[in-house]
Amino acid sequence: LPRSFGNMTSLERVSISWTPITGTLDPSIASMQSLVTLRLKYTRLFGPLPLIESQLPKLRTLDLEGNQLSGNLPLLSQSPDLKTVKLQGNRNLTGRIPPEWKNLTSLGIIELQDTSLEGSIPEALCEIKSLYDLNIARAGLKGSIPECLGDLANLTTLDLSGNELTGRIPATLGKLQSLWSLKLANNQLKDSIPSSLGNLTALEELDLRGNHLDGAVPPLTNLTNLRYLDVSANKLEEFDGEPPAGELRE
Repeated sequence: LPRSFGNMTSLERVSISWTPITGTLDPSIASMQSLVTLRLKYTRLFGPLPLIESQLPKLRTLDLEGNQLSGNLPLLSQSPDLKTVKLQGNRNLTGRIPPEWKNLTSLGIIELQDTSLEGSIPEALCEIKSLYDLNIARAGLKGSIPECLGDLANLTTLDLSGNELTGRIPATLGKLQSLWSLKLANNQLKDSIPSSLGNLTALEELDLRGNHLDGAVPPLTNLTNLRYLDVSANKLEEFDGEPPAGELRE
């Protein structure tokens, strides 16, 4: 991206997607004080992400999906009105999810799937009460699923598939009454499926395949909106009660 973009101090929206720019993000872009939207999806950008200490006070959308950017995730501490962070598909992005993101109180979307992150899911994310879409699938995360994710009342989609998560599925996830998609497949989760998941009456997709879950599948008959259920490749015994209608894989 040309250095001259950094001199356009009145520019509010940059949207250049599915266009082979091929190059690096010049650090000068971090000084575009009026920038509200930065959307550069699938543009073959590579190199470090120069936004770690950025001064983008009006930024609301950061969408750099499907590039080859590298380095740590940006702190974004100077962008308090941010609503969307989409950095998925940048497989060279590393480091931990910044706990400073808890101060982004308007953030609704976090999509970090298909990256190479480190560490665990920070409990700081549980303080972003506006969050409704959290996707950190196939990102190299370890540790357990924070119980406090069940406090994110606005959450509609939660995808933590394809990591190295361990421990139990938190029963607190059963409090997410707005949730319509829950995907925890291909981790190392163990013990039984919490019966509280039967309270997720808005749920349409439940994917728990490829873990170490055991015991009986709890009653799910209240999940009248469920269209897709996959609990295959576990150590489960049987359904406790009638299985829900919809596509079923056991």
